Amino acid sequence: MNGIIRKWVVVISVVLFLFYLLVLLNVTLFTHNPGSAAADETTDMKWYSSILWSLEYRSSSYNIRNFLGNMLLFLPFGFFVGLLTNRLGNKVRLGRLFLLIIASACFSLTIELLQHFVFYRIFDVDDILMNTLGAFIGLLVYMIWLAAVRRVPLFFRPINNGHH
Repeated sequence: MNGIIRKWVVVISVVLFLFYLLVLLNVTLFTHNPGSAAADETTDMKWYSSILWSLEYRSSSYNIRNFLGNMLLFLPFGFFVGLLTNRLGNKVRLGRLFLLIIASACFSLTIELLQHFVFYRIFDVDDILMNTLGAFIGLLVYMIWLAAVRRVPLFFRPINNGHH
C-alpha cells in the first residue's frame, strides 16, 4: 500500500474508532434510567459474584444478553486497537496484548465509575471482566481477519508474473 492510501486508512480508522467510542459511551451511560439501582446494591466488588448469582437466579436469555452483550460491546475496541497498532509489527505482539488489556480494562473501569457516581447505577467488576474479554476476542478477530486479507490478493495489488 502506498503512503497516501496508508495515511487515509489510518485517518479513517481513527475516526471510526472515535465514533465507536462515542456510541459505546451513549449505550453504556445514557440508555438506562439514572438511579435504577437499589441503595443497597450499588457496588459489586467481588470477582465472579454477579456472574455466579446471575447463573443461579436469572433466566438463560438474560444471562446470554448480559454476558454476550458486555463482550460484544467491547469487541470493536479490540479490533480497532489491533488495527491502529498494526504498524508496531510482530515483534510486539505481547506488547499489543498488554496494551489492549490495560486500555480496555481502564476504559471499562471509567464507564463503571461514571455509571456509579454520575448516574447512580450499579458498579460491577464482572462487567469490567466481560468487557476486557470482549476486547481480547476483538483482537483475535482482527488477527484472523488480517491473516485472511494478507492471503487474498487485493484488486489494487500488482500481480507479479515473474517480471521485474
